[in-house]
Amino acid sequence: MKLKMNVNELPNAPFWLFIFLFVVFTFQLSLYINQFYVPESDFFDYSDKAIKIRQLQWPEDFKRPPLFSLTIAVVSTFIPGGYRELYSAELIAALAALGCFYVLYKLTAPLGKSYAFLTLWLWCLHPTTIEMAIKPKAEILAAFFILLAFWRYTVDDRKAYLFGTLASLTRYEGAVVLASFFVVDFFTKKEKFKVGLTAIISILPIIVWTFIQSINHSSGSFFSYYDSFKFKWTFISMFLQGMFGFTHGMSYYYIILISFILSVFGLYFMFRRRKILTFAIILYFVGFMLIEIIWPFADPGYLILITWIPILLSVVGIVDSWRFFKIYLERYITFLRSCCTNFYFIFLVIFSTCIFWFYIFTYRYTIRIEIIEWLILFLFLFPILFLFFIKFKYEKIAILIICANLSMIILLGMTKKLNSTLHSIRYAKAEFSQVAKWYDSHYQPPFRLLISQPNIIKYLTGIDQEEAYFNLADVPLIPPENFVTWLREKQITHVAYLSYNVRKLDQNDWSDWVYFNRGMASVGFLNENINIEGLKLIEILKIGVRWAKIYQVEEQ
Repeated sequence: MKLKMNVNELPNAPFWLFIFLFVVFTFQLSLYINQFYVPESDFFDYSDKAIKIRQLQWPEDFKRPPLFSLTIAVVSTFIPGGYRELYSAELIAALAALGCFYVLYKLTAPLGKSYAFLTLWLWCLHPTTIEMAIKPKAEILAAFFILLAFWRYTVDDRKAYLFGTLASLTRYEGAVVLASFFVVDFFTKKEKFKVGLTAIISILPIIVWTFIQSINHSSGSFFSYYDSFKFKWTFISMFLQGMFGFTHGMSYYYIILISFILSVFGLYFMFRRRKILTFAIILYFVGFMLIEIIWPFADPGYLILITWIPILLSVVGIVDSWRFFKIYLERYITFLRSCCTNFYFIFLVIFSTCIFWFYIFTYRYTIRIEIIEWLILFLFLFPILFLFFIKFKYEKIAILIICANLSMIILLGMTKKLNSTLHSIRYAKAEFSQVAKWYDSHYQPPFRLLISQPNIIKYLTGIDQEEAYFNLADVPLIPPENFVTWLREKQITHVAYLSYNVRKLDQNDWSDWVYFNRGMASVGFLNENINIEGLKLIEILKIGVRWAKIYQVEEQ
């Protein structure tokens, strides 16, 4: 099942450009890793499970696929210190991102080195890539296994199913890869029994795992999230925002339309080259979208599992469309070349330059361009010229200016989006770190702190006594006048009310679920500055725009 493609018409991008892009991508990750006050909440769940596994104990409420926690447990064994699980998760994510780079290169190189370079250039610059590569979460590891599965599938290697299994044991979406491989192989191969047996063996581990975790009580069951099932069509807009949110205004809709058209062309040209691989990719993409529409709490970070698909199709679409229409024009309407070439290129140069300066003036007060990103732009826009065969020098200069302007626009938009994302990552739940510092310096038995997600404070302070915390999620809905009495009954001495606890209802399904299922509705009256007898405000902690109020429960 070798990929046979006619790439003789296109020059290969020099290999040193891939090496340099890899080095710059690695350097960029090193700048952004661990640049937050508090890791993403999902990490603490992975960390708790990893600690139990390392201690050879079965974790409670083990509802996520186990491979990421298992990998953290193994790697953290060789890392000393109190934050070994965090450093392990970050190391795994970074290595997985670099692995994605290599595998994506191997997957796209048969199309031609120029296709591979453009795909990697866009993938490395995309804000979702950087975001998920620096978060201590499982998505980027799952993306690595998914890309690995498709790469081996292109060469008819049965290990593709093995990597699909590993992907499913990292994120449930990985099972869609196995399903797409099975459907394509079943309808294209003669050995139906072998195909079916391979698929069953590959999907069996995640089925067994899902059954094991679902027999636990409801809080640990994967299926408990479907108690109030409904389709989440908003994921489509989330997908579009995640892919093209680096643009703004009307350009956002224009870039969606252009990318859609290019992807359709890319799909057509990919299908002409390799039907089986194209079918598998499309089945996976459609299956992924359906899964996320069904899943109650989809997250934009999940897009890292599929961003490479629209990027690849768009690259194939723009390059092959250029080649197709260029050949068509040369064969059938060559007179246009002599009549209109000068006007055409002058128009494109002026038009693209105007758009570029529009973006400069629009973003100049809100965007910070790193020197390294200017370097990426100027060094990597030149290989785009390898894709074109222009006879006259002035045409080459015109295309250079056009590509420079368009590449700059892409870079500016993606950098703006990335800076915004990095700022959000840095200050997300930052107030927890301030509460942890306060509690670490003031704690003495029999203090007991009521707070959301006490496992975060445990991890940041080392105060791991169970009696030192009370989870806000376990607080019932009680009238404010009875709140202090209830606190005293539970022997709670302090209450932490955080900016994290302030939520707007009907903002999205996840936010509403958190508000009502994690106790935030029970303490919502604290945001109204109501004086509660027996509850004294003793400290206000601030960091950036985040804040935390510490209340003391006075003795009766």
